[in-house]
Amino acid sequence: MASGEDTAAPPFNGNADQTDEEDSSQDKRTRQEEQTVEALQEQLREKDREIQVLREMLSRSHVGQNHDPSQPEERAQNDIVILIDSNGKFIREKKLFPRDKVAKFDCPNTQKAIELLSEEHLGTPTHIIIHTGSSQLRQEQDRLSESLTGVIEKASNTFPESRVVMSALLPMKNMHCDTINKINSRLEKECEELPNVHFAKHPTININCLYDKVHLLKDKVRIFARTLKDVALDRYPSTY
Repeated sequence: MASGEDTAAPPFNGNADQTDEEDSSQDKRTRQEEQTVEALQEQLREKDREIQVLREMLSRSHVGQNHDPSQPEERAQNDIVILIDSNGKFIREKKLFPRDKVAKFDCPNTQKAIELLSEEHLGTPTHIIIHTGSSQLRQEQDRLSESLTGVIEKASNTFPESRVVMSALLPMKNMHCDTINKINSRLEKECEELPNVHFAKHPTININCLYDKVHLLKDKVRIFARTLKDVALDRYPSTY
């Protein structure tokens, strides 16, 4: 029995070795996770630095561009502005006034004209050409003369140094010519009362110049535009 005890195998330590390996593996994973976290943190810091650089670049690009609310906004300065309804669609304003800075504004009615007639919208032009009101004839013919008078008074008072041209209403197939002529006659008299307002008549344009009830044939637009230009430039009669 004694000899059998002497030759007995030593106790098995497999569990202890396995535990050491697991601890080592756990430590390795922990170090890898820590390294990953450090790498991500470094990436975040790098992104923060990039964002800061971009912010500084953006800030420098805006130097001198910050608008002081106490100062008026800068706007494009035009020599000539044209406020005109749909009959001005085919007028090429830069071709009409090639030597001047010119801008054309869509002006379908007198309310829009009143809104546009301010230095905020137009600056301080030397010439202002206005043609509007036709779309209001059917529903507002009794008040249209008054509305157009308000337009020329606003233009004259707001831009006393500008030469203002008020265009006569054009003929329309769905409106009696006497009605239009009556409004134009009153409008012409109102223009005569204001020193810087001039009335542009279109005696050669009649209902045969329209392709529908209210709009000019394209080739007649040239005649219409030339008259507006001649009056604006104080050329009587039209010879150019």
